[in-house]
Amino acid sequence: MSNVDYDPKKAHEYYMKRRKLKGRRSTKGFNQTQREQWEYAKAQLEEQHDKANQQIAADKARKLKELSEQLAKQREEMSERAQDLISDLRDKLRDMPKEQRALMKEKIEKLIGNIRSELKSNKQKLKQFGKLKKSQISASATKAKESEAKSHESRLDKAIETIRRKNSVSAMKSTAQPTKSIASVKSKGTKISSGFTSGTNATKKKSKKK
Repeated sequence: MSNVDYDPKKAHEYYMKRRKLKGRRSTKGFNQTQREQWEYAKAQLEEQHDKANQQIAADKARKLKELSEQLAKQREEMSERAQDLISDLRDKLRDMPKEQRALMKEKIEKLIGNIRSELKSNKQKLKQFGKLKKSQISASATKAKESEAKSHESRLDKAIETIRRKNSVSAMKSTAQPTKSIASVKSKGTKISSGFTSGTNATKKKSKKK
């Protein structure tokens, strides 16, 4: 049985989101070096992202384990305290004279019942507290993952823009360099031309004197 969700609204939202991301990180116009830089940078960022998520999951697991241990310890302490109270009451009842024991038995059994009832109530409250704390830990981990996802997207955007910007700067430099050379050549050519002209004029003047 397939569990694929074909909801049109969700499908459209997913498509628009992916299209936006794809367009935003288009490598159109990139040369081979830039594509390699992008793939390498992306791989490093993906690894960082995975490690961050693993750390979030590890922190969540640690907190849940600590909470579970804490709750178990509190339940054990509750049971021990209740059992100690019950034992004390039964010891008192056993140490009473026979006549007094018959009169106090019902009262002590009622007290023991109250202790057990209170223990059950306290354990139930502790259970509810544990559920709340687990929910808070899970919610905190989910929020941390969402924050990390946003940071990851931001880092990817920054990486591709850095590569694109560096390429633009390099292109501007490479374009400016030939222009400078041409200007230099033109300048030198003018001087050579001027010298040649002046030399020719001097030759003509000598010819006239003769």
